Amino acid sequence: GEVPGDYGFDPFGLSKKLADFDKYQAYELLHTRWAMLGAAGFVLLEAFNKFGASCGPKATGALLLDGGTLSYFGATVPVNLAAAVIAEIMLVGGAEYFLIQNKQGFNRLDSGGPFDPLGLAKDPDQFALPKVKGMKNGRLAMFSMLGFFL
Repeated sequence: GEVPGDYGFDPFGLSKKLADFDKYQAYELLHTRWAMLGAAGFVLLEAFNKFGASCGPKATGALLLDGGTLSYFGATVPVNLAAAVIAEIMLVGGAEYFLIQNKQGFNRLDSGGPFDPLGLAKDPDQFALPKVKGMKNGRLAMFSMLGFFL
């Protein structure tokens, strides 16, 4: 294939139209990135629980919905549900707004651009391998998230 992670496996014919292929590629890349973040979050919360933190669904969502406060490593974190939602909307919305504006002219699907402090994306030949690895790890993370939920 010509794109990272494309090995010619398309049993449903989703890549027959180029416009659809580009759209589906963007969707897959977005979902693989979210799945990698989610999988890391699941593992980190479990590790925090081993060291005395009270993390996880019972310690966050349910407590905030009941008007309680969070406690991490014995320290109370004074945040309520409204503050958490507002902070999430501002942070995630700000990042998405920055990507939509695209004032630097970078491809918003590729890593690099303003988020490349080490300059790893400057050489296209060197950057091709991490793109494939990122797609493979993202697909693995999507399956692992399915396993976490089951």
